[in-house]
Amino acid sequence: MSIKNNDTTRLGFFSWLFVALLTTGCASLDATTKVTYDPWEPLNRKVHATNSVIDQNLVKPIVKVYESLAPSVIESGVENFFSNLSDVGHLFNHCLQFNVDRMAIDTARLLINSTIGLAGFVDVAADFGFYQQSTDFGHTLGLWGVSSGPYLVLPLMGPSTLRDGAGMILDAKFNPLNDYDPVAHQALLYGLQAMDIRRKIGDFDTYLLDDSYVFLREAYLQQRAYLIHRAPLEDQFDDF
Repeated sequence: MSIKNNDTTRLGFFSWLFVALLTTGCASLDATTKVTYDPWEPLNRKVHATNSVIDQNLVKPIVKVYESLAPSVIESGVENFFSNLSDVGHLFNHCLQFNVDRMAIDTARLLINSTIGLAGFVDVAADFGFYQQSTDFGHTLGLWGVSSGPYLVLPLMGPSTLRDGAGMILDAKFNPLNDYDPVAHQALLYGLQAMDIRRKIGDFDTYLLDDSYVFLREAYLQQRAYLIHRAPLEDQFDDF
């Protein structure tokens, strides 16, 4: 899978991986002091462990069956379809961020991929040079000066800070799947989307150190701070 946006640094990769990850927690990092704020660590670790068990014993086996049965063209089409839906939220947040350039690109992507891209199953816009740049309301709040708050592990949903978790509520309002009817089909689409996200993550175990909770937390926090401040923070992985 090629990542068609400008977040292709190591931290950008970890952001994409951990935000989608079903087996992680999330954290908050003060960009000035570089001190991790994790007051709920005992509870967070329990949720992290539960998410890991669910991922290893339920989600990964389902994803492996999907990969073995679905042709690569189907996998690519499904990925592009959900990517096209996510551009609705990206456009909304880029408007709130007053990012005119990205607003124009998001609009072009939606128009092109929703039409000649066959409802988003083909990412034609990328071929024209209109690459996706992911954003969310947690990112928007950060740009507005809202601090990330304490680290929080969300059951099944994965990494988020208190700020980013609150942002997910508004982001969900702009997910076109919410308007899909009937509800039973809506649930199936959400399940397919979750499976597609997990498929893209792949086998990440080789990236983990002895304490996966700390490693994933610091990777996520560093990337989120970088996303907002656009300046890489001091690498803390050498401490482990």
